[in-house]
Amino acid sequence: DLENLTQPQTLTVTGHQTDTPIGRNTMELLTDRTVLLVCANYGVLLCATIFMDETIPLFLKQRHEEGGFEFTMKSIGLLLSCTGVISLLFLIYVLPIFNQYKKQTLYYYSALLLIPCVLLWPMAAYFYYHFHVDNQIGTDSDIMVWCLMFLLGFTNIIRNCLCALTFTIVMIQVNNSVKTNELGVVNGLGQLVASIARCVGPVVGGLLWSVSTTFHFLFLNFIIISILIVISIIINNILPSSLENSKEVEVEVGVELDNDKINIKQQGI
Repeated sequence: DLENLTQPQTLTVTGHQTDTPIGRNTMELLTDRTVLLVCANYGVLLCATIFMDETIPLFLKQRHEEGGFEFTMKSIGLLLSCTGVISLLFLIYVLPIFNQYKKQTLYYYSALLLIPCVLLWPMAAYFYYHFHVDNQIGTDSDIMVWCLMFLLGFTNIIRNCLCALTFTIVMIQVNNSVKTNELGVVNGLGQLVASIARCVGPVVGGLLWSVSTTFHFLFLNFIIISILIVISIIINNILPSSLENSKEVEVEVGVELDNDKINIKQQGI
């Protein structure tokens, strides 16, 4: 027995490796400055888009004397449907090209270009009424109407493409604001903000339109939309540059022993 105790011994332990992702709890994520900013930017941009989508058909239908275009329902449907099809082609073939550019800079210029695309609608109506209808350059000829529809259609195509580009960048920023294992909470917060915007947007947009028609100032909705876009640009500019890349998940590596499979072997027995 004494001789056996002096022999070298080998201890064999069986187990398996455990990888536990390191993440923050819900309250820490909901109070994170970057998370709140990207979600707020998503809500502001969505409100601006909802306002615009609600205002354009009403504005096209409005009478000349009230500052609108006085289009027929058929002309409005043709204008919006054609621009929608072309915008779909942009999403499929052109949008992937922008993946190589810096997202924050791309968002800045895209949102900046949205502002003239918004303000062009009431300005076109103003000049159309005062220089064509008011001065009686003939009557409302088909050529003039089709030229106007081409201008508005082109503007709407650019607007739709820029909106698609900015929304894509915002969603990338939301996903890059946290680690992969924390995306559930952040996406939930983003969708909550989006739901509030979809609920409040049409109500506020309709109210603003009623106010603008009551006081004969149809620029109001378009000015509010432009202000929302400017707010979105400001939020984008104060976001950290780290949102350009996705965050890697930190994993805590450990070993969990299988206690029922511990074997002790003694040599020389």
